[in-house]
Amino acid sequence: HQIVWQDKQQQKEWASHFISNGLKAYSALRKSWNENGSHSIGKSLSLADLCLIPQIYNARRFEVDLSGLADLLKIEESCKAGKNYDNAHPDAFSAD
Repeated sequence: HQIVWQDKQQQKEWASHFISNGLKAYSALRKSWNENGSHSIGKSLSLADLCLIPQIYNARRFEVDLSGLADLLKIEESCKAGKNYDNAHPDAFSAD
C-alpha cells in the first residue's frame, strides 16, 4: 500500500504531524528516565542517538517546529561533535 500525495503541502503536513509527535514522545520518555546526559542515554553515543539524529534531520526537512525540544537539540549538538558525524550525514552522499 503506497500513499499518494495530492501535493507537497499535504505531504509536509502528514510528515510534520508524525515527526513532531514522535520527537515529543521521545523527549518525554527520556525525561521519564531522569536522563540528562549529553546523549540519549548517558554521555556516550548509542543506538538511540543513531535513530534520533535522522528524525531531527527529517524534522528540519519538513519544517517541523523544534522549539520545545531543546533537550533533543542538545543531543544533536553532542553527536555533531563526534568524529564521524559529517561522514554519516545524509548530505554527505550525492546522487551521482
